[in-house]
Amino acid sequence: VGSYCPVGSATPTGCPPGTFGLVQGLRNVTECTACTAGSYCQLGGTASTPTGPCLAGYYCPAGSSSPTQQACPAGGYCLNGTVTPTPCPTGTYNPSTGGSSIAACLSCTPGYFCATTGLTAVSAPCGSGYYCTSGAKVSTPTDSTGGVCPVGHKCPQGTATPIPCRSEERRVGKEC
Repeated sequence: VGSYCPVGSATPTGCPPGTFGLVQGLRNVTECTACTAGSYCQLGGTASTPTGPCLAGYYCPAGSSSPTQQACPAGGYCLNGTVTPTPCPTGTYNPSTGGSSIAACLSCTPGYFCATTGLTAVSAPCGSGYYCTSGAKVSTPTDSTGGVCPVGHKCPQGTATPIPCRSEERRVGKEC
């Protein structure tokens, strides 16, 4: 188990790293089994099962030979044993590689919104006439992440907190 024996060979040849020999009697390297996705097979040779799960912050496609095979890309995170990265949810972003939990996904910056999953940066500034607190998913939020600019305030594009109108703006009748 963990090896193959080509026709005429005197000794077994170990399956290469990234694979394992699931059963006895393998005759060719192509009969070695690619390491299971989410796991790594560092030893090859006499291994009959994967060495272990991929480490958090990394992902391991089938045939991986290291617990740190691929660094988790920006825009997502990778738990222990990850096969493919999980994208950060809407309203968040992750500018860094190697995210090992959902905590790597940062809440969208106040004054901005994060419209889709898997973002590496905020989408754009909050819309004019609206304010966006942390975690906004749209440019014109009307939930706990922001809202319509209240009367007596102004909210230019990218506003995190409504700005009170100055008294002279109200006297002159300017819209603020």
